[in-house]
Amino acid sequence: MSRTRLAGLLALALCAFAVSAASASAAAPEFKPFTICNETAGTGNYGTKAICESPTGVEKAGGKFHRHNIFFTSTSGVSTLKTAKNTYTCESETDIGDIISATSVKMTMHYFRCGTILGETTIRCKSKSPASEGQEDIKTEELTGTLGGTEAEPTEKLEPSAGSTAPFTELKCGTLEGVVKGAVTGKVSPVKTRSKTGKVTFLNATGLTFRSEALELTSQDDETFFRNVGHTESEEVEVT
Repeated sequence: MSRTRLAGLLALALCAFAVSAASASAAAPEFKPFTICNETAGTGNYGTKAICESPTGVEKAGGKFHRHNIFFTSTSGVSTLKTAKNTYTCESETDIGDIISATSVKMTMHYFRCGTILGETTIRCKSKSPASEGQEDIKTEELTGTLGGTEAEPTEKLEPSAGSTAPFTELKCGTLEGVVKGAVTGKVSPVKTRSKTGKVTFLNATGLTFRSEALELTSQDDETFFRNVGHTESEEVEVT
């Protein structure tokens, strides 16, 4: 083999290795910050504030810094769930939750003035479990949201905290009853921008089922972040 050909093959191999290494080292999206660290009572004990704020921070006996969750609320206008046969519509939505790690949240969703049309009749919808407060309200079980995708195009996957086979919610629309199961993924924005607000957009998002029929969710959740559970002190968060 000639030196020229050998040099060319080595160059190609090095390029392939570099591309592979770059792909392998590409960081997954994270919440920054994902926690608030101070010296008042909280979870964990960390030697320094920097260690406390690091996702890989290790606890230390006697450490004086403690973690406090970042909380959020979100609201939405009209949301729809579609099957091949029916469209279920809710006029508004309010969610509450908190960031529990650099890549995940816990939350519950509450939809208002929900219903569907069966034939020529408008039917009100509510959740049986968890029980709704009104005849047109739908609540979900506790959900876990996990960041995924890429730094440039982050996503959030919502699924029941109790496990993949657990229900999202149990619906009753007139005489039509059934369990919503599965997981659904939305797009997160803004990206690489520290802000007191954010969005998770579901556009014909698949992954859920109702009575074994595939569902598509369309909704835009507008989030606001807070330093305290009372939602009175705002906080800036970046997804990057």
